[in-house]
Amino acid sequence: MIAATIGVGSLVETFAHIRTPLMMSVIRGINGWIMGMIIGVILIIAIAVLARFTAWLGKRVDQGE
Repeated sequence: MIAATIGVGSLVETFAHIRTPLMMSVIRGINGWIMGMIIGVILIIAIAVLARFTAWLGKRVDQGE
């Protein structure tokens, strides 16, 4: 939640600079959105793999191996 708040605040601040051309701000916003999606998907996959690994490890420990 904190990261999302910082991201939105950064995007708003990007458009607040009068000297920066509008198209440059739009491209920067889209790049940030795409990078955020990529990092989010990677983190979701990593958490899913970690959850499966810990479940597998827990079953091994319960069976006494």
